[in-house]
Amino acid sequence: DSAAVLGALIDYQLGPSPATLAALQRTHIKAGGTAAVAEDVCRCMYFIESSHGSLPEKVGQLAAVPPVAIGTFWAGRVLHEHNRWAGALEQYARALAADTSDPRTRLFYAIAFLNALRPGDAFEVLREIPGTWAPFTVSYWRARALLDLGRLAEARVLLEALPTQIPPEPTIPDASTDSGPVQPPTSPSCVLGDIYAGEGDVVRARGLLEKPGADCDDAL
Repeated sequence: DSAAVLGALIDYQLGPSPATLAALQRTHIKAGGTAAVAEDVCRCMYFIESSHGSLPEKVGQLAAVPPVAIGTFWAGRVLHEHNRWAGALEQYARALAADTSDPRTRLFYAIAFLNALRPGDAFEVLREIPGTWAPFTVSYWRARALLDLGRLAEARVLLEALPTQIPPEPTIPDASTDSGPVQPPTSPSCVLGDIYAGEGDVVRARGLLEKPGADCDDAL
């Protein structure tokens, strides 16, 4: 079985394909539906080109992968990246109900709430993420929720503590600032510049918004 897992993972790294997916699914069944293999199954299914099945089919296949907390998270992620906020929220809610301690699910769930114009729900979901888990990324999205709630002063405090660009952070697979909907739409410094401008601090605002290479158009 270990050789089969290794072979399937090598194929997966070379390029996910329907054949690779089928091999991983067989391995998943043999392994008793373990979380680690479930992640590989879902990742493979996620990265296979969209031509292999419709969006509803892919979502249904992902949601059916046990454990529930993993399969439904990936189903939510696919819907999320297709701007299907209601469906994404439903799948993330199922995933979080199955594992309330998973910070990855909380992060994506909160961002979907922001996309759905529900910043209060987003902020509450983010409150439960431990401070040691992807602290820069989580702080950024907490600040975005506070901004959407009109709590600019609190958002400014969080953003002032962040680096100019959020570095890649070691998170649970595929929940980094380089992937999917976790990617901040603009840098912390650009958002902070707009806050300064709104507060009348023109000097500091210009220092951030007009900095060469900042690309701060429409930061908020």
